[in-house]
Amino acid sequence: KQQAENINFSIAGLLGKIPIKDTTQLYELLSFVLKLPPARAVDFIPYLHDGANLALREAAFQTALTYLFYLIECHSPEYWDKDPEACFDLFYISCETAIWALEDTKYRQLLEVLQKKAHNTYNIARLYYLQMQYANKHANYNEAITLGCKALAGMHIHIPTDPTNLQIIVALVKLNIKVGNKRIKDIEKIRTASAPADVLLLKIIETMVS
Repeated sequence: KQQAENINFSIAGLLGKIPIKDTTQLYELLSFVLKLPPARAVDFIPYLHDGANLALREAAFQTALTYLFYLIECHSPEYWDKDPEACFDLFYISCETAIWALEDTKYRQLLEVLQKKAHNTYNIARLYYLQMQYANKHANYNEAITLGCKALAGMHIHIPTDPTNLQIIVALVKLNIKVGNKRIKDIEKIRTASAPADVLLLKIIETMVS
């Protein structure tokens, strides 16, 4: 077993020294990395990030989730203390990917961790948005709207409980909601906004009215 591990480590190391020119080459490298114990794969973390991002772009959610879970294992428990935002982001994207990979158990496990670590308004709203996506994926549309209302309330935008789609639109217009200095009629422009909270707000609203 140790000999096989050392061989895989050596092959991964050699492949890692060659400039990555295509997806096949990256996936080949990661096939050897995944055979290693996480403690020996720390040097390959950037490649795992690249592989996960590539798999997500290709809608290969199971593959992406495999890389993301392995990334989580590569980091020590102290990662939350060393870089809490980066760690939160890793768990968040893993949780989101679990939704699209239809891995309900993994989704719930990751969400539980995230709920214990969300300590600011933005991250709490992100978790509501995660749960909205999960509810929509399982056709629980009323639950998704309720979660959206809670997310918006945390962002100081109040909408009636259990509203209809029409009530949501009317409420948003009446509130004259602004994102940055843009009004609702300009909301499409927010897709390129630099502030993550602005983009999140747009996603929440779109999900509620879609």
